[in-house]
Amino acid sequence: MSRASNTAARRLQIVEAMSKVMARSGYEGATINAVAEEAGLTPGLVHYHFKSKLEILLSLISALESAVNERFENRLKIKGGDHPKGQLKAFVESYLALGKDSNPDAVACWIAIGTEALRDEQIKEAYQDVSSRQLAHLEKIIKDCLKVSLQETRAARQIALGIYAAIEGCYRLQVCAPQMVQSGFAAPTVLRMAEGLLTAQKRS
Repeated sequence: MSRASNTAARRLQIVEAMSKVMARSGYEGATINAVAEEAGLTPGLVHYHFKSKLEILLSLISALESAVNERFENRLKIKGGDHPKGQLKAFVESYLALGKDSNPDAVACWIAIGTEALRDEQIKEAYQDVSSRQLAHLEKIIKDCLKVSLQETRAARQIALGIYAAIEGCYRLQVCAPQMVQSGFAAPTVLRMAEGLLTAQKRS
């Protein structure tokens, strides 16, 4: 049991090091040697736990998804998780809100992962799997918001796509053009946009 626990801890250490290196240098710069140095390990030990850099990246994608899910659950406790609009706020803030639990490295990694998804089929598949699960979750929240106000739910997917695309766009601006954005703008802006989409649906 101890050996399995140590292995899991070591793998997590390597994945976290990958995240830090990728945030600084992108996927191309995240060599096994660079990841090993960041983790305080030898390259051989990194290779012992992961067959390749790609395998580390796929584990990182899974870790990023788990982190945003945990952030969502934590926010549900303080954002009115019993009401769909509280869930919507928790969802958007789990991606975009600043605070002690925010992780700029994770945002930079996600943008780098999206770029690599254009080049590598396995990364593309993993990226799409995470995005599909998160979009399905958001669509359910939007449907519940519409049901509460006795609205038709057929546009839920379209609204969810708009919100999710806005989140991705905020990420890209934050990483690629930080001088264009004001600190803390993202979550409130996307929430206002979401409210506008829900209101427009009601009028139609």
